[in-house]
Amino acid sequence: MDDVWHDVVETPYYANTGSVMLTTVLYGENYADRPLRLGAPGMYRVRVSCRRTTPEIPGFEASEGDLWRMQFWAAPGTPQPPRWLARSRPAVPSGRTGWQAVLGLPCQEVLHAVQVAAAAGNATEEQIAAAYQPWSSSSGDWSGPLAEDLSDYAVQLGVPAPATRQELLRLLVAAGLVITETSAEVTRYRPSASPPPVEEVLRLPDEQVTMIRRQDAFHRYTSFAADLAAVAVWSPGCTVSATLEELSRQLLATEEEIHGAIRYGTERGLFSTSGDEGVVMAMPRLPPPPEVGRIARRLE
Repeated sequence: MDDVWHDVVETPYYANTGSVMLTTVLYGENYADRPLRLGAPGMYRVRVSCRRTTPEIPGFEASEGDLWRMQFWAAPGTPQPPRWLARSRPAVPSGRTGWQAVLGLPCQEVLHAVQVAAAAGNATEEQIAAAYQPWSSSSGDWSGPLAEDLSDYAVQLGVPAPATRQELLRLLVAAGLVITETSAEVTRYRPSASPPPVEEVLRLPDEQVTMIRRQDAFHRYTSFAADLAAVAVWSPGCTVSATLEELSRQLLATEEEIHGAIRYGTERGLFSTSGDEGVVMAMPRLPPPPEVGRIARRLE
């Protein structure tokens, strides 16, 4: 078997029983009575590797064919912070445009149908209609009436208010989310490779724009900020003291991505920073407050 792994990360792992219950890793019951015995309780290091396959569904990142491997070995002494050995994708994903939050589920369903039809190479309106699949039991069929009122956005975009998912195509084209190409009197559609942020196209309330940008920051930086926090937690004094170049090699990330993650983590209370560039301290996380109602029910 080819030993190429697309994503590889190493991290310390403390096994207080000397075993790993894979149900806590995989969220399943397949290995419930088959713990992985490591040896004596203590400090270990684990290397997690993923070999990715092409997703079965266009637009999705994960695939049922993805192969995961975990390798453990004893690592007594001072734990070494986590490090990435391979990344198949940027540490920080591309930003969200905010259209999903504004236009809702029907537009996402139609966009996905466009993507599926375009991947097949012939995204005419008829092929898009054939590719359409409702994502919810409350979703209607292709020509069924829309429950959502998108008339205000349609006015801003200069198109008629859509009454069906079929008519949503015009709105998506006007918004710049879908590109059309006409040849021999046949119009074909494809998703835009770089759709504009929604607030650059539509007039939205300031509070809605703020919410959209917060959601975008959460989507982009939460995972990578967790990587950086893990490095801090496993460093002496819960403090990372390294140059951006050193962090870039350790995390396989650009300096811009690291700057963004530090800024995001500091705003969210994950880190504190000193005046020295590259010095990041992990902040202690308090346990969540107890749910009073649940405790009361237990006492009844």
